Amino acid sequence: MATRAIRYDQLNNQVNKTVQDSVHWTNYRGYEQIWQPLQEAVDHNIKYASDSASEYITKMAFIRNEHNNCRNYYGLMSQVYAKLVPYLITAEMNDSLTDLMRRNLTIMRDRASSQSKPNLPYFHPESDTLFVDTMQEMTRAMHEFSDNFNKKFFAKTNARILSVGVHYTTVHSETTDEQIEDLLTTFNYGLWRINHLRLLHGGYNKSMLPHEYPTLGWDYIEGFMETLIDENPAIALMIARNDQFFQDNPMAQSIGHSWTSRNRSDDCWFKIPYDQVDKKHTLTFAPPRTFFGHFTPNIDQMYYQIMTLKTDIEQFIISIKPQIAIEVAAAESLIEKTHESQKESLLIMLQDLLDSEDTVGVGTALIGNISGIAHMAYDMEGLEIAEPTWSMQNCRIIYKYHDYTRNQDVSQHFYNNHITGILTLNDLNITDEVQGVLYQAYLDNLQQRREIHANQCARLARQIAQQTTRHDAEMKVLADSFTAYQKQV
Repeated sequence: MATRAIRYDQLNNQVNKTVQDSVHWTNYRGYEQIWQPLQEAVDHNIKYASDSASEYITKMAFIRNEHNNCRNYYGLMSQVYAKLVPYLITAEMNDSLTDLMRRNLTIMRDRASSQSKPNLPYFHPESDTLFVDTMQEMTRAMHEFSDNFNKKFFAKTNARILSVGVHYTTVHSETTDEQIEDLLTTFNYGLWRINHLRLLHGGYNKSMLPHEYPTLGWDYIEGFMETLIDENPAIALMIARNDQFFQDNPMAQSIGHSWTSRNRSDDCWFKIPYDQVDKKHTLTFAPPRTFFGHFTPNIDQMYYQIMTLKTDIEQFIISIKPQIAIEVAAAESLIEKTHESQKESLLIMLQDLLDSEDTVGVGTALIGNISGIAHMAYDMEGLEIAEPTWSMQNCRIIYKYHDYTRNQDVSQHFYNNHITGILTLNDLNITDEVQGVLYQAYLDNLQQRREIHANQCARLARQIAQQTTRHDAEMKVLADSFTAYQKQV
């Protein structure tokens, strides 16, 4: 082949088994012994020593999701650049710019707050001189920073990887100091726009050149990899996986990602350098060690780190099992008390409906519907009732009970299924008169169903007769045709 591509069956894929062994335990299916107690611990906010279940379950989710996002090299480098750009911004950000942004954002917030009063029209910041001047002073400094940032780290690309994202609505009258600090320390939204995907010019029917890694100093790479290995071990694992893949397949000199359609793309490897590959719909890369250098993580190191996390989680689960049992029992007790409260409220409501002359028809119909005897219609038009535990208004029944799990009273519209598993008819005092009405409704329903059945059987009998007549006519035509055929031959 002109592209010198390597067939998949000629590649050593043993490293993939190591990767799978290190991350498969983070999946839900098949590992309930880890996920279920952890989820119960999160539900009850259980901690042991300085460890919390929510932190562990978040780490597991990160490993699972990031591994799924990095299954191919294009996805891996997309994730790497998504983490790299914010890291470089943090490394390059100076205190003077941060102080200017914090001061001006506070002024903008205070200005919006002072002008947004109930007795004044809606505040339009784009028409306020102080607000606009303050914002422009800040954005000029931010534009200068972004220009220098793009020239320093991403001079090889024509796109602006970092740009200013400040808008008139970035802050408003209700913005808090904590939210301003969050804007200053979080670079994925708000004040900045990070276009890391422009570093990867890939996709179906796109003109693609060999990918050039950004030129960074080794001090930046070292700091970034330390952060990545600590905070995003799944991404570091996939970097190590691709590096080990090149070591296990020395004939491979470059890796590519090829789009066979708009919805399918796969990795491929070549025996020639990445800048000599000429394959349609393919974005090529140099081996990962070209970019990460000697700071490239080792596959055994990442396997050990992730499996150590698994061991820590398993030990954490063993340590908190007694506490989980106590919390689960307490929660089940509260749920049981809530059901008792709901049952008591429903019992009072239904009994009141049956006992009152104005609502006995409604109560009788509800009993008929709930018991399955008959679907009886009822009319609540004009009935307005207010009781301590229930009410009837706007043709709806609302009952109240105490939810012990949330420690608050709850008002809920009544539906027939609410009684299922909570209340039985033995709990109600049903009068002979009501039972007589229900019995008559039962007889009517029984007669109606018998008539429906008889009508359906009659309809089916007519269809059978029609089909039989049609069949006999077709057979006669066929027999006559054969008789005529015999006479002719």
